[in-house]
Amino acid sequence: MKRWPLGPGVLLALAGLTACVAPSGRGVARDAERAETRAALEDGVRLYESGEYAMAAPRFAAGASGAERLGDLPLAWRAVAAECTSWLLGRQLAELDACSLRLDALQRRTHQTDGGTNALISLGAVAGGRAQPTVNVPRPVRTVVRPGWEELR
Repeated sequence: MKRWPLGPGVLLALAGLTACVAPSGRGVARDAERAETRAALEDGVRLYESGEYAMAAPRFAAGASGAERLGDLPLAWRAVAAECTSWLLGRQLAELDACSLRLDALQRRTHQTDGGTNALISLGAVAGGRAQPTVNVPRPVRTVVRPGWEELR
């Protein structure tokens, strides 16, 4: 019978036990991702409330990206809506256009919809000179975007 040296066997057993007991790095990474996402969204809200819309929008975008990586699509949807609103209020039309495309795609993925989100998607299409998407736009917004619809025809 062949005997294995005791030292390597003990090291292997210790390594196995350590792997079973040690906390996963994934949990720590997710906690860090949550903290970064929360910080980005809080920064966005602070900047938005102070009227710094063009500075708030990228923070909301960062928060939305973090929420997507965490698998929280409803939070990502709300963060992208906040980003689009910030671009709209900051009068950054090219950015609003790009944001509204992301918002439309995210809304489809979450299977959620509301009038405010649809209005942002519709206004983004007007800002980008694109045809109106197939979303139910609230009646008061239709009067605003209708001239944009007619110009595109």
